[in-house]
Amino acid sequence: MNAGRQDERVAKASETVTQPHVDPGVAHAASRIEREAEALFFEGADWATLYRRVFGPGGLVGQFFPERAQRQQFIRTASYERIQQMLADLRKRESPSGRRSGQASGETATRVVHEPTQMITVRLPASLHKALLAESQELNTSMNQLCISKLIQWIDPRLVPATQSDSKKRSRKKDTHAGDDDSHDSNWLDSLVIE
Repeated sequence: MNAGRQDERVAKASETVTQPHVDPGVAHAASRIEREAEALFFEGADWATLYRRVFGPGGLVGQFFPERAQRQQFIRTASYERIQQMLADLRKRESPSGRRSGQASGETATRVVHEPTQMITVRLPASLHKALLAESQELNTSMNQLCISKLIQWIDPRLVPATQSDSKKRSRKKDTHAGDDDSHDSNWLDSLVIE
């Protein structure tokens, strides 16, 4: 037997052992989503358009995988990884100055992302803020770019803590008196603005 083929089989066998089970129907749909994403990628879509059409509300992932369990399987597929790489590649093409990478500074700047942007404020412990800042410096990127990179990744819902129900929030606001700081226990929190 050829040594190269034997190495390939060993590699495939180890992939099979380490890769979690994905339903064949999910894998097939994931491949279809990947082909659609590739078409957008090669048509020159900006990263926000690709993200919106694939992952956004009403996007392909929601259409193909209406159930959370299906989406959780999808994020374990090679197709998901390749789509995430497409997003990263498209984001790399846009510099913070709004020019495509490789565009001369004298050329007219062309904004690649055509979707309006919004800003959110995130409260987090100061230590987490410092860790994000250190990570952004280590990766030679902005805090904004780092946070976007983290936000476009899907997370296992089991890792997201539940929040108070809307009714509890409303009753807490009614009970809070003007000047009370009980509703804003921010002593240990730091704010991060993502533009």
